[in-house]
Amino acid sequence: MALNPVLAEDASGSLFPLPQSGEVFFLKRASIGFKLKGPGVSLKGNGSFFLSSQRIVFLKQGKVQTHGSFSSCELPLHLVQRAQFKQPIFGANYIEGTVHPKQEAESPLQGTSTWSLTFNAGGCGTFINIFFRIWRQARNHQQPDDALVQQLQFGAAAAFVDPSDPSIVYVSQPQPVADLAALHHPMRLEFHVS
Repeated sequence: MALNPVLAEDASGSLFPLPQSGEVFFLKRASIGFKLKGPGVSLKGNGSFFLSSQRIVFLKQGKVQTHGSFSSCELPLHLVQRAQFKQPIFGANYIEGTVHPKQEAESPLQGTSTWSLTFNAGGCGTFINIFFRIWRQARNHQQPDDALVQQLQFGAAAAFVDPSDPSIVYVSQPQPVADLAALHHPMRLEFHVS
């Protein structure tokens, strides 16, 4: 995992994670609560997340300039362990797990951390159906199933869609604006454990 991955801006002015080589975005979900706790760090925020073939990227709501040291967090799927979907009797559905640090990141966190994503508005059936398929393949260092990618790209996501789930399923990939100045490099933060 890493703090504040590079973000890009699309033509509408919305931020999204700058795609990595070979990465395919599957969905975006708003109204999310995010928590991450690990050695020397405790992060919490509300915003949205993006699910891709390689990672989940949480992005805090509001202007990046107002976030201080934490505006986004990347959870590489191949480093995620023990992901579990929870449906409490009282409260919103959430998914939680652990994640190991991404050592090659500019702002890696120190040590294994626990994380959770809480679905504060609407259902999450679309996300759950897609996430667990992609996560299993990423843990085995495999690319996503071609059939899944094709279904989503050609708009045949109906088999995955939960009508109560407000997730945005990508049928085409988000595109950064051509202006390189639109890339956002949030402030980098280092954690030192004593």
